[in-house]
Amino acid sequence: MSAKKQTVTALCQLLSRGDEADRCYASRTLGVLQESAALPALTECLRDEDPDVCVDAAEALGRIGNPEAIPALLELLQNHPDGEVRTGAVEALGNISDHRVTAALITVAAKRPDNLAWDDEWDDWWDMQLHAVKALGRMRAIEAVSILQHILDDEESQGIDIEVLTALAHIGRKGLKVLEQRLISGTASERRRAATVLGRAGTDEAVTFLRHALLDKDTDVRSAAIKALGVANATSYLKVVLVSLKDPEPGIRTAAIETSALLASGASQDNDIADQLVPLLDDQNPLVRATTIKTLTALAADHPLAPEVAEQICLRLSDQEAAVTTAACQFLARCRTPHAKNDLLQIATNRQAGVYLRQQAIQALATTGDTGTKVFNALTCAIDDKEQLIRLESLTTLMKLATLDAPDADRALNIVINALCGQLETGTEIGKDEPVESATIPVQQSRQPLDSPPENAVVDTGKQPASSTLEAISNSNTEMLLRENTPDTTDPDHQHKTDIPGKELTELQEYIDLAEKNIQPATSKKFAVTNDVRLLSARVLATSSREEVITALIACLNSNEPELRREAAVSIGRIAAHSANTATLQNTLEPLLTQLELGDEKMRHACTRTLAKLGNTAAFPHLLDALDDKASQVRIEAVNGLVELSVSLGGNDHTETASPANILERVQVCLSDSANGVRLATARGLATLLSQMDGKLFEKNIIKNIIAAAYVDNGSLAREMGRILKKINIEASTHTLLSQLETAQSSSERRFVIELLEEILVSEQNHFSDHV
Repeated sequence: MSAKKQTVTALCQLLSRGDEADRCYASRTLGVLQESAALPALTECLRDEDPDVCVDAAEALGRIGNPEAIPALLELLQNHPDGEVRTGAVEALGNISDHRVTAALITVAAKRPDNLAWDDEWDDWWDMQLHAVKALGRMRAIEAVSILQHILDDEESQGIDIEVLTALAHIGRKGLKVLEQRLISGTASERRRAATVLGRAGTDEAVTFLRHALLDKDTDVRSAAIKALGVANATSYLKVVLVSLKDPEPGIRTAAIETSALLASGASQDNDIADQLVPLLDDQNPLVRATTIKTLTALAADHPLAPEVAEQICLRLSDQEAAVTTAACQFLARCRTPHAKNDLLQIATNRQAGVYLRQQAIQALATTGDTGTKVFNALTCAIDDKEQLIRLESLTTLMKLATLDAPDADRALNIVINALCGQLETGTEIGKDEPVESATIPVQQSRQPLDSPPENAVVDTGKQPASSTLEAISNSNTEMLLRENTPDTTDPDHQHKTDIPGKELTELQEYIDLAEKNIQPATSKKFAVTNDVRLLSARVLATSSREEVITALIACLNSNEPELRREAAVSIGRIAAHSANTATLQNTLEPLLTQLELGDEKMRHACTRTLAKLGNTAAFPHLLDALDDKASQVRIEAVNGLVELSVSLGGNDHTETASPANILERVQVCLSDSANGVRLATARGLATLLSQMDGKLFEKNIIKNIIAAAYVDNGSLAREMGRILKKINIEASTHTLLSQLETAQSSSERRFVIELLEEILVSEQNHFSDHV
């Protein structure tokens, strides 16, 4: 008999002999395991004297989904005196497709049962009706449309309009017709809800009904319709959404901004969306210009844009609106465009500009591929900027330039190494040690406000010559575009205005302000610029495995600054992770061991993690000693490090002390550690070690000890431990747990066993549906 069948048999027996808690736990797990063999025992539990057991048994039968359970569930629904139990029956029936279920659910949705007790504070029928409505939608029950419509029209019904509308949308054409009628003749709130639900329906047919809402006179309804297009991923309506960027209502423009990028990311290259967007780069409205660039950026992620399109975006780097310039920098940071260098340099070196804008410009410089003097001078100057974000971005950009196949690429690396040593390329000391907010980016930006055009801006009030589609976009001809997607659209009641009041154009600027405000690391500690630059330099150098980089980081391990020592240790570990065979890395062993012995908790944590990545057997005894460190985080890294190092060496280069078997034995002791994190890391490590060796001699004892560790701290790690046991040996773990299920002294102990069994035996699909 398989482990799963043995477990089902044991749980079914527990249903008859266990207490109320046992019966609840066993019922739930039987439902998760979805074994029809449990039907008789679960059906018997529907008559249990404890209502909670009845509810859990009904839920389990619903998850199993076997039609044989329908008669018993219908009896429960019709006759049980407890409202919660009857609600559980409705939920269970809703998961079983059968005409008998449909009829019962329609009855529940339509009318309150006469024999249902009434509670002064809550009517259980409300829950029953709600679950019935949802189930009828999932089952696409066409015969339920009239009842669902009645619920909508009933002024005394509970407020579940959204759920009823959703059910109607799922049912299909007949249900969608009810929503269409609401869009035509309902109140503003009814039209808005209908539009929202149509977007969630997930069908092309549902989207076509949004034409009514897109032409609605009410702002909230039009806004809901635009958002619904994004939810439905209706990419063919992207042009309609772009037209809405010119709507005079702020809510409409906000919805259009959110939706345009969503639709652009999924648009097909065949739609020629980019060509249709280019004229909007010259729109008189900065909000439209900025959003157009963002939309083109989203498009470029999947489909490279034509060079002339990128050139048009580059022209916007000289735009007098910061929002537009920022959007252009963001585009260039993702797309290699060499001829944008001069404009990017001007923005990057303008200390009066906003932090976020400058950061984007510096980031974009890396894509130009230029390693000339002007670029290096600008980046070197930015290294000691008062804003930490600018300092970090300039160092990061230099490291990217250092990887290029260019004549002066080495110069970029040397600038960063010099910064690590406290010197700029010119030999001058970085900064003046004035205290600055290392972890706080203040918002200081000089910009033209978005509420009026710049003095020297050229405002084009005429129509843009283009194809019929472009003309439609320029003229905000919403009706024309809707007809392109839905030929039967009727004439709109009104025409949207084409001129947008300047005072309304603030949304995108507010977004940028918020973005800058939120660029704040976790602490507020103040550092001198010099110290912070050295820390940042150590961090970014981790991307390189050059000998001179490792040598410089080794020197930092002997620094008087503890934070610099720790950052250097972390970076050495990162280098080892991506370039483990670099010979110079072995020179870091001794200084790392010294810091492991003498450093504070954070330093010991960093050194322990890094030592494992060096692949040197000399680290074994020190990692073993770290298993007894007073800091739990160090002990966790010691466990992880021993496992990682042992696996990386395989069967080679192990000493007797550091043999796989000895490491496994030493690590296993940590299953009794007082810290949850250490016990969990140990269990995971043991599973990895067993998979790398012939661990049959150790397996039984390890399974037993992991199960014991799962009980600690009220079984808080039971489910995680169960997933680990599943990786080790399903049959052996199940056998051990079933033996413990028989001998467990309390329902709480049996609960932990059941949770472990569930995690071991449940399929990935069932596990996902149960725990998400």
